[in-house]
Amino acid sequence: MQLFGLFADRTLGTFVQMTLIEQLRSKKKALTVEELAGLLCVAVRTLYKEVEDDHIPFFRVRTSIRFDPHQVADWLEMKMPAHSVRTQRQSESAARA
Repeated sequence: MQLFGLFADRTLGTFVQMTLIEQLRSKKKALTVEELAGLLCVAVRTLYKEVEDDHIPFFRVRTSIRFDPHQVADWLEMKMPAHSVRTQRQSESAARA
């Protein structure tokens, strides 16, 4: 399963299709519960439950929960079926060639 999103490429004035993993890896700052829930298309409560059960990598800033987008991307890759990740990497390799 590969989730894609369209993002504006401001330098070219076009739209670029990115996988969820690519979207996460492109983030430069920690994500809030609301931001990550939006990216994953899950309810905020569902994400809080994943944190409570220690099923997803997170950290706290005082009482606030934050997510390192690169750690979440790694976690998602581990959770995804092997053929999904392999297919994504093969398509990236083909695009570079």
